[in-house]
Amino acid sequence: MRGEWAATLNRLATAAKQRWEADEAAIDSGLDTAATVQQRYLALQELLDREQALLDQASARARTLAAYEAAAAALAMARAASAQAGMAAAAEAVALPVPPTYRELYQAAAKTCPGLRWQVLAAIGQVETHHGRGSMVSSAGALGPMQFLPATFVRYAKDGNGDGKADIWNPADAIFTAARYLCANGAGNGDAGLQAALWNYNHADWYVQLVLALAAKIS
Repeated sequence: MRGEWAATLNRLATAAKQRWEADEAAIDSGLDTAATVQQRYLALQELLDREQALLDQASARARTLAAYEAAAAALAMARAASAQAGMAAAAEAVALPVPPTYRELYQAAAKTCPGLRWQVLAAIGQVETHHGRGSMVSSAGALGPMQFLPATFVRYAKDGNGDGKADIWNPADAIFTAARYLCANGAGNGDAGLQAALWNYNHADWYVQLVLALAAKIS
């Protein structure tokens, strides 16, 4: 009897232990599964965050691109209008008589830049100050008969009359400096180079067209 009772207790203990181990395994399995789900959730959230960041960047770039394209279109329209105005002004431009002293300076200065016609310098001189007869001080701070900004003049300064100094107000120095500036910017390298040099002299398409039109009319 005692043996049967002991056997029964042993079976009950074994069964209880088995149930405990099963429950423990289930609990552990559940915890592992929850941890895995959590890890996957966090990984997915991180991926979503990265995708959202990329989407935000793409959206910002799209807005920037749209703004750039709009600005480029506006600039193109403005330049087209400027070009039309320049063409009209160039067609109507009348070449003024070039004072003999200035003519000699234009001709001498042009020789320092092979390929540069003296009429181009004369046209600039007319547009800027009517060959020294107009205002020699602009609202933008340009000075002298060829209208140089002081810093630009210092960089390209040329003593045109041989007195040992370059003076922004002196016609000879200003004209020879203009020739040096134009030459440094490609004025002696054909039509394209001349146009680029003139645009550097004054960043406006109408200015380039006006100077070229006047140069063609000066003799």
